[in-house]
Amino acid sequence: MITIAHLLVAAVAMSNSSNSTYKTHPEYKVKAAFIYNFIQFVSWPESSFGKGDPIILRIAGDFKHVDAVKVLSQKTTAMRHNGDKEIKKKCTSHQIKVEKWDTSAKDNSCHILFIARGAEAMLPDIMADLKNKSVLVISDSDVALGNGAMIAFYIANSQVRFKIDPDAVASKNIKISSRLLRLATIVKPGAGMEDDR
Repeated sequence: MITIAHLLVAAVAMSNSSNSTYKTHPEYKVKAAFIYNFIQFVSWPESSFGKGDPIILRIAGDFKHVDAVKVLSQKTTAMRHNGDKEIKKKCTSHQIKVEKWDTSAKDNSCHILFIARGAEAMLPDIMADLKNKSVLVISDSDVALGNGAMIAFYIANSQVRFKIDPDAVASKNIKISSRLLRLATIVKPGAGMEDDR
């Protein structure tokens, strides 16, 4: 059975730091690990990809998450190319491209969008840009649930946890594995609340 710890340990292992825990990793790196691993449990409509297209992850707001996810992606790619059978079995066959959300760009197309803490004010404009697009929106704060975010992080007992709004996910024709849903706190639209920092 997969657990929250497995999600984190898998990414930590890719970072060559197998003994690390929530407390020994900066919070943004823990969240980057979760984001990267969420990809393995999400399915998009076939129309979302052309042949050989990468999964595009964009990050709005605090861009230190960009580098953290890029490091995980690069290490996974290297391990796959070196013949690591476990990595090939567990990880998506798509390459993962990590970019910043550019408010001035005409094309911010992506498959996943992470809204970093402090960037929630951008959400209405972002959701307008993403209308009718199958984009998984993840927020650094669960106050964004019900306002476009589908997965949101929160802090409980000094550990990173996450909530999922299945209805919001389904509305974008995205499917999330039941294995991931079992690890999440399931919420109804508009059920976001402040985390207990």
